[in-house]
Amino acid sequence: MSNHHQFSHKVATAAVVLLARLVRVLPLRIAIGLGRFVGVALSRWSSRDYNIAIGQIDYVRSYLQRNPEKFPDSDFVRRDLSLESARAKLARASFANAGQVAVESLSWSRYRMMPEADSGSPKKAANPKSPIITLADEATLDTIKDLKTGAIAISAHIGCFEILAAYFASRGLPVAVLGRKPNYDIFTSSLDRLRRSYGIEVLWRDERQSIRKMLVMLKQGYIIAALIDQDINLHSVFPEVFGLPASTPIGTIDLALRSEVPIFSAFIVREHERLHTVRLKEIVYDKESADPAKEILQTFSQRFEQLVCSYPEQWVWWHRRWRRNPGIDYHANPSLLRSTHDYLKWLAQQRDETHISVHSFRNDGDGR
Repeated sequence: MSNHHQFSHKVATAAVVLLARLVRVLPLRIAIGLGRFVGVALSRWSSRDYNIAIGQIDYVRSYLQRNPEKFPDSDFVRRDLSLESARAKLARASFANAGQVAVESLSWSRYRMMPEADSGSPKKAANPKSPIITLADEATLDTIKDLKTGAIAISAHIGCFEILAAYFASRGLPVAVLGRKPNYDIFTSSLDRLRRSYGIEVLWRDERQSIRKMLVMLKQGYIIAALIDQDINLHSVFPEVFGLPASTPIGTIDLALRSEVPIFSAFIVREHERLHTVRLKEIVYDKESADPAKEILQTFSQRFEQLVCSYPEQWVWWHRRWRRNPGIDYHANPSLLRSTHDYLKWLAQQRDETHISVHSFRNDGDGR
């Protein structure tokens, strides 16, 4: 490990330990304010991530200007993001949201479920100072509870995504989360411990026997959840996301198709400071289709796009969503994987084109 990585590891370890201790003793509003401050500070420290966020915001803004019919009434479309200062404000807000998510994830014991959630009407929690979580469609949750098998839930890094699985576990569902181990051991151990404290089983993608474990869990009635909105080194396909093919891991969807279990999209968004709404909906597809995975991902992507446009500050804009292209074996040709500089240059070219070509959906290579 280089001196730089050793230093970064020490800083990350200290930050996690300090944040966890502060969250326990500080009033929640102050802790959230601190988390948002740290998030913005990180955006100023990491110019690379900030520049990626600005580039992707600018691209999506351009895409929606060319396709105003897509989400005409969304918050993203209504904003004037033509000024660099406006795009910078949105990028900083996204980093602030990440800091808030970290605090909220460590504060699960302070949350309250919405009383009489099945009535669909907003009620005051027993403790009005506590954050509230409500479910937009209680009937879908009842459908899952009545299943004789497990199910797959696919989600994205939007809203306070870390408490989404905790919410379902608190509603009496057996939940397992499939994820990729973070770069730093302190984050891996902290996430593992945190999620298990919520009553969630933790599965890491790079561990042996993970697929076998998931098959057993589905038979036992588990809901297996995964975040699939990032371009990572896994077997992937390329649904269109905001007009460009985006590498999306397909493992959990293939597992659902192979096991013949239902698949749901599950998201959580922050409506205001103390109210989170869970949006759970089954993804219905034609089992006789030539490519059911394509249908599933197209539906998921449409729902995801709608939420990003409605709650733009709550998505992680600094992840290179369109880094890979379909049809390229990045294992065999690692030099073709774009650097940040090349990626931003390419994305600007896509932004400036009048017509964006849509590439083939599937990728024969495994990606990298």
